[in-house]
Amino acid sequence: MRRKGKGIRAVLAGASTPEGRAIRERLEESALPVSELVLRDAGEAGALSEFRGEALLSAPLGPDALEGADLAFLCGRPITSPRSSPERRWEPRP
Repeated sequence: MRRKGKGIRAVLAGASTPEGRAIRERLEESALPVSELVLRDAGEAGALSEFRGEALLSAPLGPDALEGADLAFLCGRPITSPRSSPERRWEPRP
């Protein structure tokens, strides 16, 4: 959806996830003045979707994915890394 006048530019990262689809549906029903919705996905870039009567294609999820966003929704699983591992115990720095 292209930005038209004043309104919110929202980015939905993880648009093809169940959480992403649910957020898109809620935005569709809401009175939130979203004038542009950008869909971003890691696995399914190029997927066709619809928002408020307009066709949308998801774009790749990359370092610039949130650039220019007034509002961002981050959906899906957190990135797995040694630092985010549940086995890793947080310890304060001395």
